[in-house]
Amino acid sequence: MLPVRPFFTDLQRIAWRARAGESFALMQLRMPDRTRPGVELRRRFYELGAIGRVGIPGRLGLFGVSVTGDDEMPGNRLLIPDSGRLRDLGPAPRPYRTHRMSRVNALLGVRDIQFVRRRALDAITATQDVPLGVQVGMQIGRSSPLFGAVEDDYFFAGDLYAGLSRSERATTRLQMQLQGRRPAGEGEWDGVLSTGRLTHQMKTSLTHLDEFVLEWASGYRMRTPFQLLLGVPESGVRGYERSTFAGGQRLVARFEHRHSYGAVRNLGDVALAGFIDAGRQWAGDVPFGVTTPVKGSIGLSLLASVPPRSARVWRADLSFPLSQGARSWVTLRFTNTDRTAFVFRDARDVATGRESTVPPSIFAWP
Repeated sequence: MLPVRPFFTDLQRIAWRARAGESFALMQLRMPDRTRPGVELRRRFYELGAIGRVGIPGRLGLFGVSVTGDDEMPGNRLLIPDSGRLRDLGPAPRPYRTHRMSRVNALLGVRDIQFVRRRALDAITATQDVPLGVQVGMQIGRSSPLFGAVEDDYFFAGDLYAGLSRSERATTRLQMQLQGRRPAGEGEWDGVLSTGRLTHQMKTSLTHLDEFVLEWASGYRMRTPFQLLLGVPESGVRGYERSTFAGGQRLVARFEHRHSYGAVRNLGDVALAGFIDAGRQWAGDVPFGVTTPVKGSIGLSLLASVPPRSARVWRADLSFPLSQGARSWVTLRFTNTDRTAFVFRDARDVATGRESTVPPSIFAWP
């Protein structure tokens, strides 16, 4: 890891980062017969860039440039662990090619946002700064032979945030991300990955919260081994974590009612919640993809924050699937996250499809 100079205060005008890395993983693909083979994927990347901001905090623009390189080296065999070794199950259902990309990128962002204080919203009792307004960020890249580009292509990544709150009781937030690459001289894009989340929260009282979430993810012509899982823990339908359902697009809706009991013996905050999940997926063009009808579940959750008024929430979800294919009549899942963060966190299956040098938001760069 090389030096990074992030924005520490609103008085800074310039930030930069330089980094490089390499990773190797066996990307798991779920098959309808419950087999879970993997395909090798090795990645190398580098990035050197700087970004500046103009304007006042809350109403500003970002302008920067970066040089990036991404090497994607996938395998083409289905492998499965067997007695400490990898057993070869045969060729992957689709061929994967090695890609070596070097680009010069423009980094652009516009923000018109104000922060308002809200209590007991994403956390149990903690007060957080909720951004209201709009921000848009973009990374626009073009391959450059000067930096060793082997492939001639164009690249685009963008993110959008919009927040609205007409009163302290109701808050609505929309977050969207998109990335894709188009080889020069061709009309069709590949590596197109899009995500979105719409969240509406209504506080009926200081201790009661209703929350509705609609979440979307899609991969199209992905260059590396890729699947979206209906039961992925962060963004899928709870109760289907053990299912074999995998596809190229996923749409999930959730409703939750939460009741906060506040601090218990001054050790931590406690809350109980009931939830309903419903979602479906489409096969798309991913390996072993299947299209499903709507799948649903109901459940109960126990939430805790230690110490009191902490933004980090421990959560236990007890889920009961209402449809076939879950492979379990009940599941119990534990999570521990800071739910007040501004930047939209990718689910783990989405994160594996992103290029290594694409930030979750230009405003989170560097």
